Amino acid sequence: MRVFTALVAGFVFANQSASLIAYYLPSANTVDNIVAGKMLSFIVWALVVIYVFAAKSAKQTFVLLLLVCAVALAWMSHLELVFKS
Repeated sequence: MRVFTALVAGFVFANQSASLIAYYLPSANTVDNIVAGKMLSFIVWALVVIYVFAAKSAKQTFVLLLLVCAVALAWMSHLELVFKS
């Protein structure tokens, strides 16, 4: 359960954070923002993996990461980074 949570949920959250980081960086060059967001997302993923394996409960960690991913998805939807119509 911990390995699945660290790999899958960590990957999803890291990619969501990469999009949000790229959106909020002040640079005028969009490509630089995307590359910086992707590079910083590896740090986010590593921190998530460390947290998952350091936590006492694997189930609680999985639920927490699902909630964090849902909040990030709602935030991205609010910013119209996903679900554009």
